[in-house]
Amino acid sequence: MWKIIMLYIVTMGVAIVDKVSYEGYKLFSIVPKTQLELELLEELRRLGNAEYNFWQVPSVLDREVIFMVPPRNLDEFHDLMFRFNMHFEVRINNIQKLIDDTIPRNKSQSFDFKHYHTLEEIYDNLEELAKKYPHRVQVVVGGRTYEGREIKGVKIISSEEKSGIFIEGGIHAREWISPTTVMYILHQLLTSEDSDVRYVADNHNWFIFPVFNPDGYVFSHVKDRLWRKTRKPSSGTCIGSDLNRNWDYHWNTTGTSNNPCDDDYPGSKPFSEIEIKSISEYMKSNLHHFNCYISFHGFSQRLMFPYGHTDERINSYDELYRVGSTALEALKRRYNTQYMIGSIGEFHQLSGLSVDYVADVFDKLIVYMYELRDKGEYGFLLPPEQIIPTGEEALDSLIAIFKALSSGYIKNKRETVIIMWKLILLCTVGLVAAEMATFENYKVFKIAVTTQPQVDQLNMLADVSDGFSFWAAPAVNKQVDLMVAPHKLPEFYEMMAKIRAPHAVLIENVQALIDQTTPPSGLTKFDFKNYHTLDTIYKNLDDLAQQYPDKVQTVVGGKTYEGRQIKGVKVSFKANNPGIFIEGGIHAREWISPATVMYILHQLLTSTNPEVRALAESHDWYIFPSFNPDGYVYTHTTNRLWRKTRKPYGTLCYGSDPNRNWGYKWNVGGASNFPCSETYAGSAPFSDVETKSMSEYINSISDKFYAYLAFHSYSQLLMFPYGHTKTRLENYDNMYAIGLNSITALAKRYGTKYKTGNIAETIYVASGNSLDWVKGTYDKPVTYIYELRDKGRYGFLLPSNQIVPTGEETMDSLVAMFKEAKCNFGAVCNSVFKCNERNSIGCKCLCFTEREIRSNGIIMWRTIVLCAVIGLIAAEKATFHNYKVFRITPATNTHVELLRQLTEVPDGLTFWKEPTTVNTYVDVMVAPHKLSEFHDLMAQIKAPHQIYVENVQTLVDQTTNRSTSKSFDFESYHTLWEIYKNLDDLAEQYPGKVEVVVGGRTYEGRQIKGVKVSFKANNPGIFIEGGIHAMEWISPATVMYILHQLLTSTNPEVRALAESHDWYIFPLFNPDGYVYTHTTNRLWGKTRKPYSSLCYGSDPNRNWGYKWNVGGASNFPCSENYAGNAPFSDVETKSMSEYINSISDKFYAYLAFHGYSQSLIFPYGYTKTHLENYDNMYAIGLNSITALAKRYGTKYKTGNIAETLGHLASGNSIDWVKGTYGKPVTYAYNLRDKGRYGFLLPSNQIVPTGEETMDSLVAMFKEAKARGYPKK
Repeated sequence: MWKIIMLYIVTMGVAIVDKVSYEGYKLFSIVPKTQLELELLEELRRLGNAEYNFWQVPSVLDREVIFMVPPRNLDEFHDLMFRFNMHFEVRINNIQKLIDDTIPRNKSQSFDFKHYHTLEEIYDNLEELAKKYPHRVQVVVGGRTYEGREIKGVKIISSEEKSGIFIEGGIHAREWISPTTVMYILHQLLTSEDSDVRYVADNHNWFIFPVFNPDGYVFSHVKDRLWRKTRKPSSGTCIGSDLNRNWDYHWNTTGTSNNPCDDDYPGSKPFSEIEIKSISEYMKSNLHHFNCYISFHGFSQRLMFPYGHTDERINSYDELYRVGSTALEALKRRYNTQYMIGSIGEFHQLSGLSVDYVADVFDKLIVYMYELRDKGEYGFLLPPEQIIPTGEEALDSLIAIFKALSSGYIKNKRETVIIMWKLILLCTVGLVAAEMATFENYKVFKIAVTTQPQVDQLNMLADVSDGFSFWAAPAVNKQVDLMVAPHKLPEFYEMMAKIRAPHAVLIENVQALIDQTTPPSGLTKFDFKNYHTLDTIYKNLDDLAQQYPDKVQTVVGGKTYEGRQIKGVKVSFKANNPGIFIEGGIHAREWISPATVMYILHQLLTSTNPEVRALAESHDWYIFPSFNPDGYVYTHTTNRLWRKTRKPYGTLCYGSDPNRNWGYKWNVGGASNFPCSETYAGSAPFSDVETKSMSEYINSISDKFYAYLAFHSYSQLLMFPYGHTKTRLENYDNMYAIGLNSITALAKRYGTKYKTGNIAETIYVASGNSLDWVKGTYDKPVTYIYELRDKGRYGFLLPSNQIVPTGEETMDSLVAMFKEAKCNFGAVCNSVFKCNERNSIGCKCLCFTEREIRSNGIIMWRTIVLCAVIGLIAAEKATFHNYKVFRITPATNTHVELLRQLTEVPDGLTFWKEPTTVNTYVDVMVAPHKLSEFHDLMAQIKAPHQIYVENVQTLVDQTTNRSTSKSFDFESYHTLWEIYKNLDDLAEQYPGKVEVVVGGRTYEGRQIKGVKVSFKANNPGIFIEGGIHAMEWISPATVMYILHQLLTSTNPEVRALAESHDWYIFPLFNPDGYVYTHTTNRLWGKTRKPYSSLCYGSDPNRNWGYKWNVGGASNFPCSENYAGNAPFSDVETKSMSEYINSISDKFYAYLAFHGYSQSLIFPYGYTKTHLENYDNMYAIGLNSITALAKRYGTKYKTGNIAETLGHLASGNSIDWVKGTYGKPVTYAYNLRDKGRYGFLLPSNQIVPTGEETMDSLVAMFKEAKARGYPKK
């Protein structure tokens, strides 16, 4: 409608005699919230520049649009805004006043940065600089203009061998901040004494052109301050084209206008403008002299990179994003100016751009486009007092980029890109201050990594000490644990959105865990209730040597940079024992390592367990609890999360990773050359005295041990060499079998699951480690590294109450390890193990199926520990505003498996219909704060999906709208008390037929109330269960409808069915949950019994005591299908099972009602194995759903539970009834619908659902009777 209310008005490219005035022009800002608003703004833009001149064009919803309106159109504009109820803000009240403020009145004679300058003044300054610095600065002419001007710049050559940087400014005439900033950068490169600026300036060659569009720039000074284009006539009264749409790369494919009068007219053809054609030729002539291209524009505060013509990502997207992020972090430090980063096409799709052309045609990797200050307050009319701040922060950001470039880390697209984060100038230093570092509000995130590009992106952070620290390093199909400082959280979330990696908070506040694990001050007595200082550990070693003088000998294996001893013990029970070497604490922060090593030492000396005694006394033991004493002390005094040694490497960086510094395959992979990195390999093999001295000690006893064990944390892994390669050891099979046997034994005590394999296969490449050195140098046959508890819930901050359990299970594994090692190295069992075959020394060789091996794997989503507080114990009613339900169609088994794992993660995701099989739809509700993450995940796994419910709260509101009738009806859903009152009323109304019964009770003390309906004695019985899942309101509503029909219907078939049976009808098996859906959380499903401090309720349809928890249920208390901690652990199921048992001889049929999915299913849920009477049940079911469909065409399907649903569902009520009592007719209805409304079926569907269900019951029991049920 609104398109026809405007008149086309001639646009503004006319020849102008007098200077254009913008008196009374206003600048408006609108953020379009609807598609209609967006279309209106796009239509306004199409009217032309004279009417509505857009400074920021409409692109997508919720992105600000800024445009200028002339005084003559203000009334029309306000009328439009009123008519379409659009919110707007005035950004600039009078454009001309702002223009006047930016034009200097009393200009300085010299060139300065207090004012904007004319082209002539800029060019004169370039000449002055060339005269002042004759050996450095050379004025060059890169091209010419339509009006005959030169496109003048400067070339600064430090050395022909050095890499070059090309800077473009002023391609859009009105963006005066662009050439001014370019000139500021030029001056700083020549005059600054700042060491970083000097380093960048002197180590690069520079090609700097402040004004690419001289004709337009002059015109903006003398005629029209807001002119943008060139000055070449295009057609008729229209002049100029947009120089940044005229380049010959995807020219005129998007983001341009073919109206020659428009600001974004791309010209008649590529390079139609002499400015672009000539400057591109100059650039081509210097193609091999620069590898970086920077373009400056104004405004919007963005740093962007190619491409503009598409939102598809350039091959180097990840590197450009990461380097750009570094730049923006540097830019922000000075004035806290916030920029956004991304590819151009992610913001606006624009074609024919200079940066796109340079990136693709010239094959340059480092290509950026700045949109400088501000975000629209002044727009193109930035006040001159902002020139210097803009220049300063822009230069700060360039330093970060150019430092990376100058170090040679980025060459071209075809070479490996080594990430720029290594060169962030302010790495975390050695925390030399005496004050203890705090990690208050630091968070640890668990990130699911599935692709190599994601690994590469995350590896970019591996060497950044400034706010990021990896607790578990990136690898494909591994979980990454990353600690993020509070000030880095926005950057982290932005990065996660970019790489589309699912992530969750694992530790909410690191300092809280540190406080819990820090031992009490003054603790000197050694025990295993606390972690201990180095002094306490060393004293205990000395005490043990005194206590066991014939068995324990204190030894000093090496020394540290700070002069400490690396102290251990030798334990020997008799001469000539083979030896085992145990290493602990090589990484300082892994406190569980020395604690476990000390526990093992104590057990070897004191345990009375025969197997431990046999192991202890058959070996000599060389035990060193702390290979890194300096670092360990530092974790107690200064920084709890310090990892490395403490030797200075440069002025800022301390320590190497002592498990990357050993001299076997040193630094060939999985280590860093950056001294501030946590995986810094050192300057050379054995550059740290700790590794050098300990290697010498180990060499001195290398003939005395055959096994070497290193203890680390965390991840629950048992690994063996090599770390530098995935190539397998000669004795790989033996090592794997020993490892598998060891972790099997480890799991028996507490169920702790480990996995085993070689280092590089199991985690990632990690060269220069101690284990590889021992294996590669001395070829020791048994060499393992333990990554102890846990899997990330506490990470390096494992509570001290886990020291003993960790030690116990580890000791169990050592007993098994060396028992199995003795077997496998007895020279009889070869690499091809045969089950149940014993060798000559009586050892049994082990066999494992692939399933058993796989069962040790890590399922990534299941270990996300941070559950949502599903209990919702607050009294305030939960809202589901803007929650959406998506229907996903998993196309692969991988999709199905991933979605199944997500069912265990209740943080913002609720599955309405769980994943079952390929091409079977899944319905999941997603909270608003999880939408971005959900969309990223779907994009990553490429699973087809669509929105099924746009706003869940809207449906909630519809289902809770109550009828005004005071009587019980079927126009609304009713509360528990209304249902119970109606049961009582029916009993009073039909005293000879209806009897209220109480079948059970609830955790919160409510009755589970039902009725028995009997028309004559000795009728066979039918039991009806409703409302076992609280949120399925259609279930009790339908059960109540059936009850009313049985009592009141005049239909002869209904009457015959009703009066030929006794009926035991319970509309609500889960009263507590049902009340909770009315008072607090409409979508609650479970009971309300607390199962932990955070998690409430079990799934009462997984808690029954027949084949309980054998499949299709969860052991996670916060899960929607938590089976409870035992069969009948909930009083609801226990009490109702007792009532059912008491009348089990009185009914032959059991019907359970659920919602939704439109299926009629029968046992079993725990298996797909068919019932003895499967054929009868299927035939009855088919007959029933056929009858159901006749009234409204509602389509159901039938079959046994496990087959029909596509997944197991053990512990359900009808399985229990069937399995316990053998009842011949047992069905569960999943009522309407198939997902359009899901659990929120509108109340106007109660009666239709009841009617068709009643039809099906008539058919069901008619067909059952025909098949001989109930049997006489």
